[in-house]
Amino acid sequence: MKKVVKVAVNKNKHVQEMKALKWRVVVDVCL
Repeated sequence: MKKVVKVAVNKNKHVQEMKALKWRVVVDVCL
């Protein structure tokens, strides 16, 4: 069970990082 939770958390973290990266790219393009 712990392993599954850890994977889910890592996946969520990865999604947030991708979103942050996407926004950073958008901001860079706009500026």
